[in-house]
Amino acid sequence: KKHIVMPDGTGIWLNADSRLSYNNEFAYKNREVWLEGEALFEVKKDAEIPFTVQAQGITVSVLGTEFNIQAYKNEPDVQTTLISGKVQVSLNKDPGKKIILSPREKLTVMREENTMENSSADSTGREKSKRLPLIPEANELKYQVQTLPVNPADSNFFTETAWVDNKLAFVYEPFSEVTKKMERRYGVHILFKDDGLKKVVMSGVFDKETVNQALQVLQMITHFNYQAKGDSIYLYK
Repeated sequence: KKHIVMPDGTGIWLNADSRLSYNNEFAYKNREVWLEGEALFEVKKDAEIPFTVQAQGITVSVLGTEFNIQAYKNEPDVQTTLISGKVQVSLNKDPGKKIILSPREKLTVMREENTMENSSADSTGREKSKRLPLIPEANELKYQVQTLPVNPADSNFFTETAWVDNKLAFVYEPFSEVTKKMERRYGVHILFKDDGLKKVVMSGVFDKETVNQALQVLQMITHFNYQAKGDSIYLYK
């Protein structure tokens, strides 16, 4: 991860495999940035120039607050989690739709360009994949706002921002989502040979564990084996 202090004093933590860009007029005529990946923003208050984040089909506008955005290019959804203050989120495909978040609320927007794999065979008989659009109901973007529970051990702890403290946290998440976080943290590719493993729900927090140590802990939650080949790890029963 990387910490950036913007010209206006705003602090930004960038997670692995993330990119942030802005133009030369930042802090003078605008405070607009473009994000691909995940970042935690600690926005410096400026009532004259709102801070705006463009991230994979959503626009988040704030005056001064702390929030996390997860908007990886190849992920099926974009998540905005408000830590403190207040933010307004606009859906770029539906500019009239504006969603106001309060502290401890998380907005998840399903990206309209989501696709799913459909297998077919070509003239040689070999299987090939075709990309099919995931069409939202009633031609509207699907989104959900949820209130995050308070951790009884630490009311200031957020699973969504644990990465800033070099922790990998997950609560009631399917194994398939946990491995995505592990891939970014450890710089590996994790592949399932058994699709049934993807749906296993698990919770936990990793701090200083290596990828092998983390996998060994997960083996205590559900039975599976794994094999490492280079930077790829294969999971199977």
